[in-house]
Amino acid sequence: MKNALVKLAAIWGVWTALAILLASASALYRINVGQPAQLAHNLRIVLLNYWIWAALTPIVFYLAKRFRFCRDSWARAIALHFCFYLLLTLAHGLIAQAIRIPAGAPDSYHGSLFRFRVVSSLYDSLWMYWPVVVIWSLFDYYQRYREQSMRAAQLKEQLVRAELQALRSQLHPHFLFNTLNSI
Repeated sequence: MKNALVKLAAIWGVWTALAILLASASALYRINVGQPAQLAHNLRIVLLNYWIWAALTPIVFYLAKRFRFCRDSWARAIALHFCFYLLLTLAHGLIAQAIRIPAGAPDSYHGSLFRFRVVSSLYDSLWMYWPVVVIWSLFDYYQRYREQSMRAAQLKEQLVRAELQALRSQLHPHFLFNTLNSI
């Protein structure tokens, strides 16, 4: 339980740090072009959007674990993850709509605000979903590599012990024979 809370706190912390970086960069850009920074307003919107992704990240980790990129099924995994990316983009849009995060639609837009939100966030969601999948996949690959290396080392150690035991069993009868023969 404690380990899970630490992982959730780390996820939340990473998404919060990324949100602060984006809001700060946006404020610097606005200052650079002669507009008011609006740091507090932008930070609120970015934090809420990124915190939705923080809440969705355990789901992304689960999907990345469940549908791994393997040598024989990588195309299937890519297709499935693309579908999951679209579904989680919709989920993000639903949550953002429910908690009333401003969508950033122009005043001249008169269509569905939800559709605008989802379509306009497809690119951003691409950079939210796929890096999480890739990071988890790299971590998983590294873990499996370490486990295989450790297993190979254990097998090698067992082989050396078996060879040593075989040599001992070969020497032991000769020692007894030679000793008895000398007597």
